[in-house]
Amino acid sequence: MSFAAESRQRGAPVLPLAAMVDMLFLLLIFFLYQSAQREQQLEVPVDLPPAQSAQSPSAAPPLFITIDEQNRIFLGSRQYTLDSLPGALQALASTSTGEGLVIRGDSVADLGVAVRVLDMARAAGIKNARLAAAKKP
Repeated sequence: MSFAAESRQRGAPVLPLAAMVDMLFLLLIFFLYQSAQREQQLEVPVDLPPAQSAQSPSAAPPLFITIDEQNRIFLGSRQYTLDSLPGALQALASTSTGEGLVIRGDSVADLGVAVRVLDMARAAGIKNARLAAAKKP
C-alpha cells in the first residue's frame, strides 16, 4: 500500500560524486607525498652494508639521514656537520609526528659517526631512530 500520490514521479538513484572527488584528491595527495619521500631518500646515493636481519621499511614514511663514504652527513639534500646536526634534529623532533628516523650509512663510512648521529637523535627526543641495511641476497 503506497501513500504517495499516483502522479508523483520517482527520480533515479543519484551517485554521490562529492565523496568520490574527495577520495580522488586524498589519493593524489598521498601519492605526491610518497613520491617526495622516495626522492628524499635517494638524493644521496650510498652503498648500504648487507645484513641478514634487514627488514622492509614500515608503512609510515620515515625521515632519512644519510652518511656518505667521506662521512658527510645529509638530511635530505642539505649537508650538516656533527656540530650543526643537533639543532636540526631538535627542530625535527618538535615538528615530527612520530614517523621515525632512518640513518643510512655507506658501507665504508665510519661506524662512530653513525653511532654519534643516532645518539644525537635520541637526545633530541626522536625515539624511533634506527640504522638502515640492505637485505643479503
